[in-house]
Amino acid sequence: MFYPFLWLLSLMYGCAVKIRHQACTKNQRSLPRKTICVGNITTGGTGKTPAVIMLARLLLEKGRKIVILSRGYKRKSAGTVPLIVSNKEKILVNVEISGDEPYLIARNLPGIPVIVCPDRFSSGKNAIEKFNPDIILLDDGFQHCRLFRDLDVVLVDCLNPFGGNKLLPLGFLREPLSAFGRAGVILLTNSKFVDEGKIGTITSMIKKYNQKTPIIKAGHKPVNLEKILTRETIELAQFKGKEVVALSSIGNPASFEKTLQSLDIKITESMRYPDHYWYSEEDVKKLSEKYSGRVIVTTEKDAVRLEAKIAGEKKINMPEIYILKIELEIESIETLEREINKVLKLQ
Repeated sequence: MFYPFLWLLSLMYGCAVKIRHQACTKNQRSLPRKTICVGNITTGGTGKTPAVIMLARLLLEKGRKIVILSRGYKRKSAGTVPLIVSNKEKILVNVEISGDEPYLIARNLPGIPVIVCPDRFSSGKNAIEKFNPDIILLDDGFQHCRLFRDLDVVLVDCLNPFGGNKLLPLGFLREPLSAFGRAGVILLTNSKFVDEGKIGTITSMIKKYNQKTPIIKAGHKPVNLEKILTRETIELAQFKGKEVVALSSIGNPASFEKTLQSLDIKITESMRYPDHYWYSEEDVKKLSEKYSGRVIVTTEKDAVRLEAKIAGEKKINMPEIYILKIELEIESIETLEREINKVLKLQ
């Protein structure tokens, strides 16, 4: 019933994307620093935040000064003036003002400034003026064509690689598959959850649009668990066979749940909220009432949105809530480093 209407909207969206990209590329601006972008071509989670953290640490190991720029998607604050989330020494704003992803990045990367602004050129100039970095790292900036990048790292989720092969709102593509032609490196995330045949199919599709760019398998590596608020570290082995409630409000909850199951953690119930959902005090109260005495495992991104609400709740009936800590693991880190060294001329 709605297909013709959605098809028409998708067609209009595709035309708008093409016109916008042509206009932006024509008037593209550059920052006087090397610029790396992490992004994707679909809506939903592909693992961009862990990828940004991984790349930042890799560049730090090379002795580079970095600033991370984010648009602060779904933050509760507004404005086009660059907002400094972290100034290297400490986090300056709360998660609602910064947005969950910039806040999580800042928490995981002490010593690296994080700035939020929808205009990456403006925030880039601000970053250079205040922190004088060697490298600008863009979080979720692949569609931000107004700013030139030296390297685009594009993530593809193997569980849903091409968004149904249709543009929004009919499918989940933010732009056509031909956008792969702009990628400098492509990371296939969640690759461990599919077989080699599926990897081959995904790779073949990408190569229709970009035959030269390296395609690297990647995945989320569980590190440990942390108890929310206290940050007490728990070894993964201690949760083997444990029954838990999986709580998430991320773009790809299936990836989170598959990761838990890969650790032999038994999911008795899944609670899925919309991506970037801001938990309310009422939500926390319901958690207390429904899951008292039980164990909940959630994501790091959910945790930064939950903590303030949980801190204000009476603890007597609160279930135990743990955070699954993950890192992005690259199958061929040497290939990624080679591309970074080549493009940025790092020695």
